[in-house]
Amino acid sequence: MYPAGFNEYGHVLAIAFLDGIYREHRTKVSHLNYLYRMAELLYKRVEGKFLVSQLADETVLMDTVSGDYMGLNPVGTTIWKLLQEPQTISTLVTTLTGRYEVTEEQCRLEVEPFLQELDKRKMLAIE
Repeated sequence: MYPAGFNEYGHVLAIAFLDGIYREHRTKVSHLNYLYRMAELLYKRVEGKFLVSQLADETVLMDTVSGDYMGLNPVGTTIWKLLQEPQTISTLVTTLTGRYEVTEEQCRLEVEPFLQELDKRKMLAIE
């Protein structure tokens, strides 16, 4: 369930029922447009700002400016390696579904928030 007054996208629901139908629809279309634009962007990791340490099949990244660090599991490590070259979400998903037993839909649901987290930490250059 979602918090009272919010929908699955985290947007505030309209109070008036009729107005709510329009706003809810507009919010979903807006969210889908955002996801479409996100899928067409090119993502590349930022080089030189992080210390990178490989631990077996996992990776630890440390921001040399802030001292923040992030641990990546084996799939995250694979994505990080793929991001040496610019990638779209679609190319990442295609590569990952070829390597791991995961559906395209589930893979995309995992990759998008991971890229958002990397972007939030200023680990990505996005074109």
